[in-house]
Amino acid sequence: RLFGLIGSGNWLAITIGGFVIAPIVVLLGTENLLILAAASLLIAIGLQRFIVQRHGAELVKPSTTQRTTTSSPGRSITELIRPRYIRLILALIAAWWIGFFILDNIFYDRAATQFTNADQLAGFLGTYFIITGLIGLITTTFLSGPIISRFGLRAGLAIMPILLIAGIGGLAISGTFGTGLAVLFWLAAISKSLSVALGS
Repeated sequence: RLFGLIGSGNWLAITIGGFVIAPIVVLLGTENLLILAAASLLIAIGLQRFIVQRHGAELVKPSTTQRTTTSSPGRSITELIRPRYIRLILALIAAWWIGFFILDNIFYDRAATQFTNADQLAGFLGTYFIITGLIGLITTTFLSGPIISRFGLRAGLAIMPILLIAGIGGLAISGTFGTGLAVLFWLAAISKSLSVALGS
């Protein structure tokens, strides 16, 4: 019930970050984005420490509705992954991450070819993350719950792989038949955006 609400914070941050990248690049330069990223990480760590210190008791308090069988402390990893359902979930996540990094490398390789100037590339990525963040925000907040409620978890899990197969399949076919670099770039960008927005 709260998955969409909690996940929306991630997409809101990505969207806001996309809006501020271009002006920051103009003001500070592309190289200094790393300093800003490190500062943001330190702020996130500070917020995490504050949450843990302020609400630590709530974080460790066991749920009254949780079954006692799931909270037994002595269970080994082997016992935890014994159910076929858990193994399939782990396999799904592993396959998604492998596909994600392959597609990620393809996308950034094409982006570097399309935008040879570092500032232009950073500006494009800012706009790209705005679009990806908005897609993720809409799907996570407004679509995930209703789709799963109406069509079931199986249909909800199938949407992302089907769209990615179509996108990557188009990318492979276009590359095989020597389609222009711009077409390959945009196919990779769309596929990566769907992978990030729907996979998270």
